[in-house]
Amino acid sequence: MVVWLCRKMNIFGKKSKKGTGTNISKIGSVQVFKVPLAQAVKNNPSFDGVPLPVLVRECLDYINFYGLDLEGIFRVSSPKSRLDELESLSNSEKREQIVFQDAHEAAGLLKRFLHHLPENMPPNHILTEQLKPEFERIANVNEQIEIATKTIALFDVVDFKPYVKPRTIEELRQGMPATSKEIEDEIIKQQNLLEYLHEHIQQMRQHSSQQILLKQKEDEMWAVQTGITVLKRRLKSLTDVVCTPVCSKEKEDANKEILNSDQKFDEIELDETNANLLEKQLIASKNSLSNEIGDEKKEIVRLLSVLREILQLRANLPEGEQNQLTESQRATNSLSQQRPSNFIHPRRVINSIDNREQRNVEKEVDNINWVQLCAEEEKRNRELLAELIRYRYKMFVSSIILLFLFLTNYSFGWFHFGNDNIYNKQKLQKLPEGSTDLRMPDVRIETNDTYLCTAFPLDVEEEHYIVSFEPLANKHQIHHMLLFGCEMPGSDEPAWDCGEMSSSSIAYSRSPVCASQPDIIYAWAKGAPTLNLPKGVGFRVGGEAKSKFLVLQVHYMHKMDGEDNSGVRVIHTEDPQPRIAGTLLLATDGRMAPKKTEQLEVACVVDEDVELHPFAFRVHTHRHGTDVRGWLVQENPFNGEDKWTLIGKRNPQLPQLFQPVVNQSIIITQGDILAARCIINNNEKRIIKIGATGEDEMCNFYLMYWTENGQGLKENTCFSAGPPNYKWSNGAGLNHLPKK
Repeated sequence: MVVWLCRKMNIFGKKSKKGTGTNISKIGSVQVFKVPLAQAVKNNPSFDGVPLPVLVRECLDYINFYGLDLEGIFRVSSPKSRLDELESLSNSEKREQIVFQDAHEAAGLLKRFLHHLPENMPPNHILTEQLKPEFERIANVNEQIEIATKTIALFDVVDFKPYVKPRTIEELRQGMPATSKEIEDEIIKQQNLLEYLHEHIQQMRQHSSQQILLKQKEDEMWAVQTGITVLKRRLKSLTDVVCTPVCSKEKEDANKEILNSDQKFDEIELDETNANLLEKQLIASKNSLSNEIGDEKKEIVRLLSVLREILQLRANLPEGEQNQLTESQRATNSLSQQRPSNFIHPRRVINSIDNREQRNVEKEVDNINWVQLCAEEEKRNRELLAELIRYRYKMFVSSIILLFLFLTNYSFGWFHFGNDNIYNKQKLQKLPEGSTDLRMPDVRIETNDTYLCTAFPLDVEEEHYIVSFEPLANKHQIHHMLLFGCEMPGSDEPAWDCGEMSSSSIAYSRSPVCASQPDIIYAWAKGAPTLNLPKGVGFRVGGEAKSKFLVLQVHYMHKMDGEDNSGVRVIHTEDPQPRIAGTLLLATDGRMAPKKTEQLEVACVVDEDVELHPFAFRVHTHRHGTDVRGWLVQENPFNGEDKWTLIGKRNPQLPQLFQPVVNQSIIITQGDILAARCIINNNEKRIIKIGATGEDEMCNFYLMYWTENGQGLKENTCFSAGPPNYKWSNGAGLNHLPKK
């Protein structure tokens, strides 16, 4: 969904007292002159696929319209001061203030742009490199051909395409494109504009001085998003109309051609997405491996220091205690022999010490298996060392035995937790077959409204199917939990701050939930009970599935004393399930005025070729929410009337569980619309905004669905700007709105 920014074409005719003006688009806010051509295109892009800045195309269009018959065009120069002024405006946010007084100004600005291109420097002169072959070809044309024909032949391969700006939402409401092809072209331009605005807004958010301009850009983005929704609805209405006998074969062929072009475009877009995703995965893997190598080197040095202290303390023990320690060592060694010979336990390293010869100890420390094992048990080693110093080794043997027994019963489960694991190193307790606990690694919560994430790598060789979720949390301590599927997690830390809308936690590094787009799997809040999926339905993870990691996010409402290991127990199976589950989220932004009841609304078109069978839904707001509902909206292609089918409704102050949908026979297909609405009662004397803290509000409608072929939604989030900017009637063009 996109918001198009459009420039106005204020054309007064040829040169007159009022001037012949063209307002140039306000798109972009960075330099266009004196930068490489590729950078200029990025800073001031055309959205129809032509790799030229909008400024250059405005100049070309103006010259083509007014200057081709003008004597002295490209020879008569405008005043330098005027061109300096135009260049300064072109490199600023005031670009829309540019108004050409005549064609000479447009030609002069175009010449200056070309002259200042870095590519214009020898030997990379743009004319030399690109036009030289054309000049050579024309020079070989027979001398008898008229000169006018030669001039035309010079540019016979050039297709001059005037720049047509993206339409604003107001222009779309006044008049839609007439044909399916025109609508598709407009959608492509709108989507390109949306991508540009999104990237531009992300950059602006890093500068606090641009908050006013940021708000304007965000409003523009929501307008573009609304425009795309309207265009897709119009396109669907054209393609859904049943063809009458008078329909021509040419129309059918045209529709087939459009569908083929759509398929090719989707394949190209998917290839580009996969390439970008692979690059992100490789970079994340490289960074995590580098960090792991550095951490292990530090661990080796630290453990050497620990063993030196142990040797020194042993040397200071009375002789009787040393003999007692030796007997206990023999008992421990008898247990160690039950392990494979390549399993090197820390106790065996200590037993290899002969007459406290430190050189032999250091050689044993170099054993790679021992180093990896100790790296995983860093926390336990610290606790062990403190205990040794405090009790002068009287409890040393029992601690080592407990450590050995823990390692003997270490549960790998269906998660790939080996010596090379850099995520959540603390534990997975042994559970009955098919059950795994996903818990926070004993985190400390020092501030209110803390969002923490922890990652669990999955088995890359076997696919597993999650069929049930059992919460392991206290509703009085935990506001909510979310479980995501990721190709790569957002961080390789055992736990990290993943609250993108909340204040950053000082104790944890800040990173997103996933390195790429996350898939929502499960959500819990307000003491919701265990969720069991319908028979034959499961979330596919691991193996060849998209989700290679599970990431648990926990929102802690208040700071806590001590450590916390809340989480969720998942029931899973290796038996393939015939129906693959997925989860879709509909959510809004917005602000609620004081002492007012507000309706927060969101709607999106399903534009992917899928068939979804919803079976459960969940609602979520904070304390001001009173009612949340979701609908399936289907438009009658003959009269344009919308049919609303209720999916589910619930009071968000009740336990926020996944409950069955109202109508189990609902099927969602391409072109359908999903909509949700939250009733928020702001009974306070302040403005309440959508946000992550307890003083903010949220409007979320989760929808669980299954598919027969395993093909779920690629885009699993539907989002709107909310009040006061977005309503169903003006933002999505919906009609016959439900009263409740």
